[in-house]
Amino acid sequence: MGSSPSKPASTAPSHVWQSETPVRFSQELVDSLQSSTETDSTRANTLELHVQARVAEELKRLQAREESTLAALLEAEKNESATNAAPSAESSAGDTLRSLGRESVAKDVAKLRERLEQRKKMREVGELDEEVDKARGEVVRCLRGNDTRPLDCWREVKAFREGVARLEGGWVEKVTKSWWHGHVGKSSKIASIEFKDQHPLAPASSGHLWTYFGPLTSEPRLEVMCSG
Repeated sequence: MGSSPSKPASTAPSHVWQSETPVRFSQELVDSLQSSTETDSTRANTLELHVQARVAEELKRLQAREESTLAALLEAEKNESATNAAPSAESSAGDTLRSLGRESVAKDVAKLRERLEQRKKMREVGELDEEVDKARGEVVRCLRGNDTRPLDCWREVKAFREGVARLEGGWVEKVTKSWWHGHVGKSSKIASIEFKDQHPLAPASSGHLWTYFGPLTSEPRLEVMCSG
């Protein structure tokens, strides 16, 4: 047992396939291979140059696509900026108009308040009639109901102004006649009465020119020309 040689390792049987038809190459191919001077190194260099050319071409194509994409993005951003700038300009113009409108409305409201204060003074002396008082109440009521839109009260303001103008005209005429008869005399006749805020009065070459100052302001309200 100990002296018996070990068995050789068994190997897998090998099979050799043989083609029934022999492989043949044309004589031209054989001559071309034999006459070719290209070696393995030259073939490797040629392949490397071909690969480098393909890589450079692909990089160039990718760069062109990136430049095109970047140009499209810049154009879109430019158009968006122009679109956003237009509403900004319109908004600025609208803000300016609204600011001017607020200033104009504030001035009108201030004038209206001044008129209302004047009406209070006239009311104290019993000169405010029912129609003007009613118009004043309509203005106050409208302004309270439209405190953010005072321009909506233009009808009430117009009616109030017309009533005030009528009342002032009658009041001034009455006061003027009373003053005239007391200071000038009944023998003198009133030749003309001109309201300073409506008609300019051209001075006459003869007669006396009298200037009336309103009871509420120091500005001349009318001029009276007498004759005789």
